[in-house]
Amino acid sequence: MTDYRQVIRDFCHAFYGAAGPDLTEYYLSMDRAILASEAGKRTNYHPNARWELSLEQLAHGDVLLDRALAKAGNDERLKQRIDLVRLSHAILKHVRTQNETTSNQDLQAIRQTALERENALRSDSGFVVKLPTAKSLQPASPLNVP
Repeated sequence: MTDYRQVIRDFCHAFYGAAGPDLTEYYLSMDRAILASEAGKRTNYHPNARWELSLEQLAHGDVLLDRALAKAGNDERLKQRIDLVRLSHAILKHVRTQNETTSNQDLQAIRQTALERENALRSDSGFVVKLPTAKSLQPASPLNVP
């Protein structure tokens, strides 16, 4: 049986070149967080809420993706590949902040940063996002966190 983690390592090495180790760490750290999460046991669980990933884990993902982008140098093709992951991560982070249920004084700033990154990546890279997703990426009203 093939270990999917090894497939991720092999893929990242081949597809992301010099940035491969950072993307491998990114994908495997997100995988570990999801597997270790208790979010699926919540009575109000919904997979689109993304409770499996903490805001700290998502912040670590930003660090890994920024580090990977720095390793791309002048390789525009590699930058575009990494930017697609960065866009997906920013959307994930934005959606996660929209579904946060605990009080966090930094939540609005985290959400705004994710939204700005999404919009910059969509604008600069020409990535297209499906309309239902794009509608959910509009700036939200101020948080109503208890």
